[in-house]
Amino acid sequence: MTTSVVTLLVTDLVGSTALRVQTGEDRFDGIRAEHDRLMREQITAWHGEVAKHTGDGMIAVFTGASDAVSAARSIQKAVERRNRHAVERFEVRVGLSAGDVSFEDGDYFGTPPVEAARLCAAAEGGQILAADVVRVLAGSRGGHTYVPVGELDLKGLPPLASVEVVWAPDSTERQRADSVDPRAIPMVGRSTEVRELLAELTRVRGGECRTMLVLGEPGVGKTRIVSELLDLHRDDVTGLNARAYPLGNTASLGLWTEAIERHLRPLEPDAVLALCGPYVDDLRRSCRARPGPGRAAWTPTRLRRACSRGWARCWTT
Repeated sequence: MTTSVVTLLVTDLVGSTALRVQTGEDRFDGIRAEHDRLMREQITAWHGEVAKHTGDGMIAVFTGASDAVSAARSIQKAVERRNRHAVERFEVRVGLSAGDVSFEDGDYFGTPPVEAARLCAAAEGGQILAADVVRVLAGSRGGHTYVPVGELDLKGLPPLASVEVVWAPDSTERQRADSVDPRAIPMVGRSTEVRELLAELTRVRGGECRTMLVLGEPGVGKTRIVSELLDLHRDDVTGLNARAYPLGNTASLGLWTEAIERHLRPLEPDAVLALCGPYVDDLRRSCRARPGPGRAAWTPTRLRRACSRGWARCWTT
């Protein structure tokens, strides 16, 4: 048995069971293989080594803390890029910790692996949580941004000083994706559907509240036709999207909350409050308050999640 100081990265595919039920076994196997490929590519690109496959995620080891943080951010960016044009989207959460660990029979033992796994479990989809020691070890390398989240109570562990690693989609990649004109992509055999959807969009721009249900077998192009039409009118229409779950597998406001949260995710906290302030005045006041003992800090991710829930409640009532 050998002992060394390393940084552990743990990932988890969020909602994998629900996604399996939604897509079926065969399609889920393909999604999981794609997920595994994305994880391995980003881990190895930042000089990490996959130590173990957990079924719905991976455990990776890095000799440098800044490399581990860079890999975590690259993982989230890679998933975001993949989801832009995917029919079945997925999210990944990441936990990081560092310290002295023992290595035996291809596995790592000690407190840091447990901390990384617990932080991963505490994170939300698209979030990176790290023990504060990772921030200290990384220092200024990588130019990463950290937001303190206080001491987290994790199962079986004493309170752990933790931070959220901030990340955002690459602006150059977004600009390149936005430069593609959807009108250059033909939608063959959908002229009737296009006319009906355009008519509804015209009525919406005129101030009417409209609801349309687009039905069809999996793979016929429902998501594509709706997303392309919304892209054509993105200057005056805001499109929200979320995953569809089997009946009973999400809360009554779950779909709205997820759709709104995705819309808010690229925005800075001040912009989130500017949009949601009229709906959640109490939340606005509490977000500006200084977190006290026993009260969680308002991280950007927690702020967006809370605002999306408050906004969803107002919209649906």
